[in-house]
Amino acid sequence: MADNQNAQPEHQLHLGWKLKDLNHLHHGVMQNALGKIGLHSGQPRILFTIDHLEGASQKEIAAHLRVSPASLATSLKRMQKAGFLARSSDKHDLRVNKIELTAQGRQAIAACKKQIHIIDQTLKGCFSQQELDQLISYLDRIYSALQTLNTTMENAPLQIHSDASEVNT
Repeated sequence: MADNQNAQPEHQLHLGWKLKDLNHLHHGVMQNALGKIGLHSGQPRILFTIDHLEGASQKEIAAHLRVSPASLATSLKRMQKAGFLARSSDKHDLRVNKIELTAQGRQAIAACKKQIHIIDQTLKGCFSQQELDQLISYLDRIYSALQTLNTTMENAPLQIHSDASEVNT
């Protein structure tokens, strides 16, 4: 068997792993930048949504973010404790709390935008405009294919292969 030193290890050839590695590295860069502001990587999206929806309820914010209100609750509590958010009762329905940004939350949004801009400009600087347009098109196609696959897999019965060769074809 010939020893090919230029060949990539098999684990580096899988597109999914490349995407995962890229996502992991990007998450680390974002966390490093956002940690200086006092935020975790998922929190800017929540802040931007609250800013956009202005005075929305937890349920409305969760629907916009496509998460459950229960999963959003923990983040909102942390962000409120950190001083980024405030809750107030809805005047028409006292069972509903409106979520609003504090002055500190607005400052955090401005700082996030600066950090995200720096990261985006660095990434965009790796490509010509034509390459960037192609990359975005490729990423959109990957996203669409994964959405379709996810829907197909959700609706398909579980299949367990006893022959490993069937899985690798």
